[in-house]
Amino acid sequence: TLQSIGEGVIVTDDSGTIRLMNPLGEQMAGLSQSDVVGKKFSEAFQVVNMQTRESLPDPVSYVLKTDQILLTPQNAGLVRKDGSEIYISGSVAPIVTATGKLSGVVMTARDVTRENEQEEQIEAFLNVNLDLLCVVDLEGTFVKVNKQFETTLGYQTKELYGKSLYDFVLEEDIQET
Repeated sequence: TLQSIGEGVIVTDDSGTIRLMNPLGEQMAGLSQSDVVGKKFSEAFQVVNMQTRESLPDPVSYVLKTDQILLTPQNAGLVRKDGSEIYISGSVAPIVTATGKLSGVVMTARDVTRENEQEEQIEAFLNVNLDLLCVVDLEGTFVKVNKQFETTLGYQTKELYGKSLYDFVLEEDIQET
């Protein structure tokens, strides 16, 4: 299963030493399993915040210390062997035996670079436009709004998320809208 799953997978033992990396993990990192097996996660991989360029803490060490599942932070990126970078999304979870003993960690990740680039393009388009632009779901709930909402209507963009477009339409215009 680990070899064929649609995400990169890294498995460590209870000391944080990498024991397995599946083929998709190899492809994502630009490393072979033999490059990383026997190393600690922080020795083999560099994970950064793609916005601030700061290194992110070692997720394997965190899970080993806390026994808690950790979700990949937003804007997490993996620096590949060739120096290129990809956005990643996934989780790191403890592996626990039937007796409750922590026996290692499993990390899963997927490459979300394309999704992130599309999101950045949408943001750029929304915010260079001087018109009021928004994205709503099928019920009319705001999913995205541009900065022009703040300028024209005086609402902070965060205030609008989760609210209905129809809350801002005159009652007599709702049917037509």
